[in-house]
Amino acid sequence: MKMQSIKKIILGLILLIFLYVGLMYILALIPVNKNISMSMGCKPVTIFISTNGVHSDFIVPFKNEYFDWSKKILVVNVLSKKLNPNFLSVGWGDKGFYLDIEEWRDLDFKTAFKAGFGLGQSAMHVTFIDQINLKGDCKKIELCADDYLKLVAYIIESFQVNNKEEFSLIPNAS
Repeated sequence: MKMQSIKKIILGLILLIFLYVGLMYILALIPVNKNISMSMGCKPVTIFISTNGVHSDFIVPFKNEYFDWSKKILVVNVLSKKLNPNFLSVGWGDKGFYLDIEEWRDLDFKTAFKAGFGLGQSAMHVTFIDQINLKGDCKKIELCADDYLKLVAYIIESFQVNNKEEFSLIPNAS
């Protein structure tokens, strides 16, 4: 193969990558369901999605007219004992990552490798939140009540349960 052909292939691949990344950013700016509350018969429920750059969490109301998480996640079983949180933050991820990594500087190759390739156990990361901080990587989303209940059902189905149909907790984890 001629050097000229190799240069064209490499240039084409670089151009393709830039085109892909550019389209990704442009398409992400297009609002979706901006006026959902205007839809017929749709009563909006506000939720949030937040990220720390590695994991994303759904943040849902702890109690509202559609669902009460206090009936599923008993506050007395959680180390923080926060009695009346306004929101529940739920994420999925590698158990070792959630339990062993308090700060980014604690991350080691073994934990990152297991988490990155799905080789470790997974766990639900649950946090009680009093106030939402919309600065940074937290976005507000409005869902129709029916869609909110589908999200709640999906989250519930993601938990491992014991023989009493209660959520299984990781001992000594907050």
